[in-house]
Formats: sequence, C-alpha cells, structure tokens
Amino acid sequence: MFATTAHGQALFERCESLKNQKTKYVTCMDEQIKRDQRTRDTWIKRVSEKLELKQNQSGNSALLIMFERSIKTFDLYLEDNCRFRFLEKMPNQHQAVIEYKRCELLLIKQHTESLKQYKG
Repeated sequence: MFATTAHGQALFERCESLKNQKTKYVTCMDEQIKRDQRTRDTWIKRVSEKLELKQNQSGNSALLIMFERSIKTFDLYLEDNCRFRFLEKMPNQHQAVIEYKRCELLLIKQHTESLKQYKG
C-alpha cells in the first residue's frame, strides 16, 4: 500500500472503525474519496502545468494531449475495474457499494502516487 498523510490515514482508520454501521461507513468512505480525488486533481494540475511549459518550450504539441488522454483512460479504467467488483458482490447491494468504494479509494491513491513521481 502507498503512504498516505497522517490525516488521510486517520480518516481511513476512522472509516474502518465504522464498518458495523453501514450508513456511516459508506458516508465516511465517500468523504475519503472526495478528499483523495481533490488531492489527485491537484497533482493532475501540477503535471499539466509542467507539461504545458515543456510543450511551449519544445514545440512538442503531443505532450499535453497524451497526458490528458491518459487521465481520461484512467478514469474509464477505474470505473470499469470497480464496476466489475461491484457486480461480483451483487445481489448484496451494501457489500457491492463498499467493494466499489474500496476499489475507487485504492486506485485514486495509486494514481496520485504515480502522478507525484513525475519529475518533468
């Protein structure tokens, strides 16, 4: 598992402590997803800015286009990957929702860590 901030880890642990309270657990996971998505969006913006600068300096117009396409492709991958996990847990809808959200959290965190590795 990738490293997380102390606050992010604390929120995740808080969510796990609510596992037996279905509605609160799902709500907590939603909050964590929003938080992690904001972090991911920040890193996407940082990489985009670096690529735009590099593109302007080099004249290589494919840089930003390919990066933006990779973001769209990742979003589709996340949705499909987590959806099959959701479907696998049906007809237990609550367990299916939890599985989807766990998948979403993991993939968002992994993608954010990958974006952080870009040195550009």
